[in-house]
Amino acid sequence: MAVRFIRTEIERNLCQESVALSKKELDVVASEVRVCTKCPLWKSRKNAVPGVGNPETRTMLIGEAPGRSEDVKGEPFVGTAGKLLDTLLSQIGLSREQVFITNVVKCRPPGNRQPKPLEIETCTPYLNRQILIIQPEFIVTLGSHSTAYVFLKNNAALQQHNTSPWKAA
Repeated sequence: MAVRFIRTEIERNLCQESVALSKKELDVVASEVRVCTKCPLWKSRKNAVPGVGNPETRTMLIGEAPGRSEDVKGEPFVGTAGKLLDTLLSQIGLSREQVFITNVVKCRPPGNRQPKPLEIETCTPYLNRQILIIQPEFIVTLGSHSTAYVFLKNNAALQQHNTSPWKAA
């Protein structure tokens, strides 16, 4: 009985250390996103939007790009779409705190236009790192650009027999 208790305590401590490490790694990515100047979107942003949520989640939600409300607040899905997302999550027994929410593009495109290929290409290394850190079981795409990116990335990995499509090429 004492051995089982010790093992359980060790596993619990390791799990807590893993959560702390994941959060630190996500914080590093978020810090890099907030000061990024790799594409022209940084010039018109108020705030970069790296992502928020539970670093130990099984579920990751990926949108396309921040809108006006997200640009002001610096968090994904806080405007009208965010209210709808909160409602949908609650209907399946989840909350924002139980998932991780991010976007393919981390800065708002002017006028809420669609992200350009260069902007997607510039931002996706941040997204790839977030996916590698979190290692979600489920990725829910919220838009055509996020869906296309996830499917293309997975398809390329399958063709190359790569075990993880999220590692840098």
